[in-house]
Amino acid sequence: MTREDLVGTWKFQGFTLTGYDGAVTKPWGDDHDGQIVYSPDGFMSVLIRHPSGLMAYCGPYTTEGDAVVHHIEIASDPKWVGNAQRRIVKLEGRRVTLTNEDSLVGGPGTRADLVWERAT
Repeated sequence: MTREDLVGTWKFQGFTLTGYDGAVTKPWGDDHDGQIVYSPDGFMSVLIRHPSGLMAYCGPYTTEGDAVVHHIEIASDPKWVGNAQRRIVKLEGRRVTLTNEDSLVGGPGTRADLVWERAT
């Protein structure tokens, strides 16, 4: 996977959490929308609207093998600033799934799978 594979705008399609016990949930149901943008010069931004509010952050990104790392500089939750969030990338046609083994939403021990579809 290369930076060029991610460059562009992606529309949010869905989100599931898998707990340490293997239980899969959709914490936001189907009431959500959002976009993630990866620029050719190495910056990204994400904004997701969900039933309890907004989740947003931005900063530079790097690619490492089958993963992308978001280096958070500005965020809707100040605790995220300064963190590097690694996402395993699975590309399938016009869709990409970004997987986080320690979900920002679910916390340590939960896996988040966020599905996006290419908008551009």
